[in-house]
Amino acid sequence: DRCCPLTVEERSELEYAINMAAVWRDRAEGGRLPHSVETSAALAAALLEDAVAHDYPLTGDDGGASRPSELSLRLSYSSAVVRATNGLADASIANRASKS
Repeated sequence: DRCCPLTVEERSELEYAINMAAVWRDRAEGGRLPHSVETSAALAAALLEDAVAHDYPLTGDDGGASRPSELSLRLSYSSAVVRATNGLADASIANRASKS
């Protein structure tokens, strides 16, 4: 039930983007990145987790590894969206407070 399988090149690009965000986070003062970068990295990580998860069988002889449940994948996506929404709302509230 995959909606959008990823090519090897797309996976590589996502891994690169996630790693680049991690490097920026390490270099950033206080480990804080712009909201858009954090949101993009979180969504990229969820998408990559989903793609990799579908490569594993539900159960089987794959060295003990099994794919995350659908619930786990949904939680990854939804937490990224909720963090994005909360970050935008917090910025809007802070902006309004500074103008008054």
